[in-house]
Amino acid sequence: MNLKTVFNFLKSKFLWINVGVAILSVVVLAIVVLFSLKFFTKHGEQVVVPDVTGLYVEEADVLLRKQELSYQVVDSVYVRDKLQGEILEQIPRPESNVKTGRTIYLTINSKSDKMIILPQVQNVSYRQARATLEAIGFVVSNIEYKPSEFPDLVMGIRVGQTSVHPGDRLRDGANVVLIVGSKTQGETAVAPDVIGFTQSAAEQLILQNNFVVGSVDFDVPPTNEADKANYFVYRQSPEPTTSYELGRRINIWLTKDADKVSEKSSKETTEEDFF
Repeated sequence: MNLKTVFNFLKSKFLWINVGVAILSVVVLAIVVLFSLKFFTKHGEQVVVPDVTGLYVEEADVLLRKQELSYQVVDSVYVRDKLQGEILEQIPRPESNVKTGRTIYLTINSKSDKMIILPQVQNVSYRQARATLEAIGFVVSNIEYKPSEFPDLVMGIRVGQTSVHPGDRLRDGANVVLIVGSKTQGETAVAPDVIGFTQSAAEQLILQNNFVVGSVDFDVPPTNEADKANYFVYRQSPEPTTSYELGRRINIWLTKDADKVSEKSSKETTEEDFF
């Protein structure tokens, strides 16, 4: 191809028409892309994020929809002094400017109470027991003193009028009453008859009579905590109706064998009679 041919081609109408079409196509494509980006990214369309902390999710949903915002619950934590299901935190923060359609991430307070295992604090000093219980989330609401040969040691724990034991699962923040030993003055009383009672009922009766629960033995070890409810006291020391110094320990032995209970029972007292 000689120079004359090239020169004639560059001057041709066909070439410049195609060049013009190509330039126009690029311009049109750029305009379409820019407007598409503006549409899909909602460029310049911003709303203020409402404050939904302290509300329930259902309440927050109404406010967020008004601002054309969506939400997603991403976490659940437990805070004792907040209501169950209450929104604790939101991201982005309240009063932030965001584009419409943005997702607001929510953290809510757990809808179930946190449960704490009651530790072993019996026969521990009052101060140590109180510090241990309050450190893990319980509230020591009251101290009840009972005569004991071991003053200032924890004899038992109650929630309301119910005795509780190490290993029991209690609600976080539960109010507990510590039963603490105090010095005895040589006073005596008749040991209560707990033959035929469950462990829980026997311990409660012993404490009510100002004695201390001593050793608790089973003729056959229980399979688990729940299985203990199937055992009944068949022996106690000192024996029922014995005059005994207040604050002293009463030891009990338990069995599932009804014959053992009937053999040792000194009277036809059952747990139903106690209640």
